[in-house]
Amino acid sequence: MAPQGKGREAFYPEEEKEKMRSDAKYLLEYRKWIEDAMNATFFLFRRDAPEQKEAVKSFAQMMRTRLKNDERLCKLLIPDFGVGCRR
Repeated sequence: MAPQGKGREAFYPEEEKEKMRSDAKYLLEYRKWIEDAMNATFFLFRRDAPEQKEAVKSFAQMMRTRLKNDERLCKLLIPDFGVGCRR
C-alpha cells in the first residue's frame, strides 16, 4: 500500500517519514488503514470463492478490452487460473 496511489513507484517524502517517527497515533492509524485494505481483498484469493470467480471474470474482461479483443493475444495472455495463484 504505497502512498499517493502511485504503486511501487511511490515514495514517502521526508516530512511523511518524520510524521510517522514523531506521531505514534498517526502511524498506528496509517498501519491500520494498510491492514484494513489488505484484509478487504482476502476473499479474492480463496479458490472457488464467489469473489474470486467475479474477480477472474472482471480481470479477464479488462484484459480483453486492453488487448482490443485480439483473440490470439487474449488466448496467450489471459490466464486460466485464479487470482493470486503462484504459478
